[in-house]
Amino acid sequence: MLIMYISQILKVMLAILVICTQAYSTTQQLRHGASVFMEYCIGCHSLQAVRYQQLRKDLAIDTLDIAHLRSLHLPSQPSDLYTSLSKKDARNWFASVPPDLSMIALILGKKELKQYLYGFYPDVMRNFGSANNQRPGINMPDVLAPLRQDREKLDSTIDDLIEFLEYTADPSITVRTYMGILLLCIIVIIGFVLINYAKLIFV
Repeated sequence: MLIMYISQILKVMLAILVICTQAYSTTQQLRHGASVFMEYCIGCHSLQAVRYQQLRKDLAIDTLDIAHLRSLHLPSQPSDLYTSLSKKDARNWFASVPPDLSMIALILGKKELKQYLYGFYPDVMRNFGSANNQRPGINMPDVLAPLRQDREKLDSTIDDLIEFLEYTADPSITVRTYMGILLLCIIVIIGFVLINYAKLIFV
C-alpha cells in the first residue's frame, strides 16, 4: 500500500515538473525570439507599442545583468526597442519607411508571417540581392540569409521570432499561459486527492 501511494505521489510530482518545464520553455522561446529580433530586425524596424517594463517582467530580464543582456542581444533599456534608422535614410535606401512590427503578427497572422520569412530567395537583379515569393515587390534584404544553409537553426529562429512577435501583438498571452499552467497544476493535485479519498471510502 505504501509503495502504491509513493508511486502515485511521484507521478503527480512528475506531472507538475513537466508543466513547470513547459512554462520555462515558453520564457526561453520568447527570450530567443527577442534576441533574434534585436540581432536581425531592430536595424530597420521598431517595437513602439511594446511596454518595456512589461517585456522585462515577461521575459524575466531582471534576472540577467547588463553584460549578459548584451551577449544575448536582449534589450536592456526602453530605447533598445526603437530602430536607429532615420526616416530620411529609410526612404533613400528602401524607398519607404520599414513598418513598426509591434502588431505585425496580429495583422498578417502566424501562417502568413511564416510563409513570408521562408519566402526569400537570391535575386541578383534586386537592390539587396534577394526577392520574396510571397511579396514580389518588397524592397527588403534577406536578413536571415546566413542561416538558410542550416535548416534546423533557421526553423528554430523563425519559430521563436514569430512567437515573440505574437507576444508583442498580445502580451497578455504570457499571463494566459501561466494561468493555464497553474490551473493544470491545481487540477492534477485535486484529482490526486479526490482519487485517494475515494479509495479510502469505497475500498
